Amino acid sequence: MIAKMSMTRYFRLLRSEEGATAVEAAIVLSTFLLISLGLAQFAMAYWSYTTMLLAVDEAGRYAMINNASPVVAEHKMQAVLPGSSISCPLPASPASGAWYVCATKTAGAPDTMSLSALYGYDIIGLAGPFNVTAQATVPLD
Repeated sequence: MIAKMSMTRYFRLLRSEEGATAVEAAIVLSTFLLISLGLAQFAMAYWSYTTMLLAVDEAGRYAMINNASPVVAEHKMQAVLPGSSISCPLPASPASGAWYVCATKTAGAPDTMSLSALYGYDIIGLAGPFNVTAQATVPLD
């Protein structure tokens, strides 16, 4: 008799819908949180990329107009990216949260300057760092 009552109670618990709302809420909220954090991380990486692109473009314009040396172009990039390090060539595995800039001049007809910026981006300490890079090559007159 006791075993039969236990089995009846067990099947009643299996058919019960109590707590289903809490389980569904946990699934939906965790998915929403994951998407929200992913969007925030993507926005931060995109901001880093556009900031580096701005630094490379400004240094490239300055180098084209003033026929500047690579050292001057690197300092122009550092003005937009405070705390950046000059590292030619750019490191293969950058430190997380670190900016690196590089400018090299190539002789030819016309002379050109290659400008590069790199940021080591870390995803909430879970993965990375990943390289976010901006590059440009400008002619010098």
